Amino acid sequence: MTKPRREGKSRRQLYDSYEDLPIWNIVSRSVTELVDNGDLGETTAHPYIVGYICKSIVDAEKLEARS
Repeated sequence: MTKPRREGKSRRQLYDSYEDLPIWNIVSRSVTELVDNGDLGETTAHPYIVGYICKSIVDAEKLEARS
């Protein structure tokens, strides 16, 4: 059974706003290194993985700033 697809933005577009952040390149290189070393297998598009991690970090920083 497949999951229903979200309406609106594609998975890729969900994280477009993070691409210009300095952290994007750091996370992207780190994921690439893990894949190249055989420590991680990418079964999802690279930009989606990087975007998801960047969003998680930005959200965590926002939470810390509030406390």
